[in-house]
Parts: sequence; C-alpha cells; structure tokens
Amino acid sequence: MMPKITIEETIKMLEDLHKSIPTLIFLLKLSQLEIDQANAHLDETGVKAETPRATRRSIKKYIKKEIQN
Repeated sequence: MMPKITIEETIKMLEDLHKSIPTLIFLLKLSQLEIDQANAHLDETGVKAETPRATRRSIKKYIKKEIQN
C-alpha cells in the first residue's frame, strides 16, 4: 500500500528537486567525460603531463563553466 502524501509534502519535495536539478545535470555531464579528460594529468603515452593539482584546477574551471551554462 502506498503511503499517503499531503499536498504540502509533495510541493516541498518538488521544490527540493527543483533546487537539485543544476547539480544533477552537472553530475550527468561529468559522468559523460571521456577517460582522457578525466585523467588529464597523463598524456597519450601515460607519462605525467600535469600535476594532480593542475588537474584539479582544470576540473574546477570545467565545473564553473558547466554550472554557468
């Protein structure tokens, strides 16, 4: 048997979902990144091309750009 939900509870759940949509979209886009983009600190030969810190910076830039879109 399904629990009964009031209109107020439904509205609250929908408002919470609405607030979460940008984060959900970002997570979906992030999950679609190619392996090479996710492992930006390795070049095509597998040698370190950037430091992990530089990779974190580029990921942060990507996150900011995606959130703005």
